Amino acid sequence: MKTGIESAAKGYEQIFTFSQAQAEKVMTTFYKQYEDAAAISKETADLATKSGNSLSASYQQFSTLFTDMAQTAIKKNMAVAEAFLAAKDINEVSDIQTKFARESFDALVKNGTEITELTTKVATEVAEPIRQQVTQTFEKMSKTAA
Repeated sequence: MKTGIESAAKGYEQIFTFSQAQAEKVMTTFYKQYEDAAAISKETADLATKSGNSLSASYQQFSTLFTDMAQTAIKKNMAVAEAFLAAKDINEVSDIQTKFARESFDALVKNGTEITELTTKVATEVAEPIRQQVTQTFEKMSKTAA
């Protein structure tokens, strides 16, 4: 009977030791994942700040662009109005109007191109940190899972 009790005690110790080792592995993995999640959260907050700063600067660029466009249009309209008042005959008015229409169309195309280029630049600048973060997160998660 003594042998049976010793065997049972030894088996119990082995089970306890094994269980304790498994619990430590689980806790170590849990803490590692928690630390990774905390790091990702910090990186995400940094990313949001970076994207927000980029977006804020972009709004300033758009504002400046639109203000410049408006000022140019106002100056051009005033010059055309003065030219109309100084015109000597209907042919000169027609020439002024034709020139104004051509210049307005050219300005429209130019402004549209500038807006498109700035929009593309802004979208790229704002999206790039997010793309990098997503890529890094997937790489980290793949390594953690492996």
